[in-house]
Amino acid sequence: IIATRDFDLLLYEVETTIDPDQYNLWHSLKSSYPDLNISGYAYERVDILLEDARKTLDRKARKEKYDLFQKYLIADAPVVFLYNPQFSYYVKEKVKAKRGI
Repeated sequence: IIATRDFDLLLYEVETTIDPDQYNLWHSLKSSYPDLNISGYAYERVDILLEDARKTLDRKARKEKYDLFQKYLIADAPVVFLYNPQFSYYVKEKVKAKRGI
C-alpha cells in the first residue's frame, strides 16, 4: 500500500529529531517510494522554503523559513496531525549532563 501510494486513508507515526528539517517528509521530490513524503504533497513554494532553510546557518532566517513552511502545511492540510506526545523525564539533581548533550 505504501509503496504504490494506493490508499484513501493511512494512519502512521512519524518520529522526528530536534532538528526542524522536514525536507524528507514534505518536499515534492520525496513523494515516490521509498521516500517519506507518503501523502504526495507538492507545492513549489514549500519546496523552496525547505531547500532554503536547510542551506542557511543563520538560526533566525532558518526559523522564519520553517515557521512559514508550517503555515503553508497547516493551510493546505495534506495530512491531519492527531497528536504530539510529550514526555517528561525526572533526573536526580546530582546527575550532570556533559556539554553538547
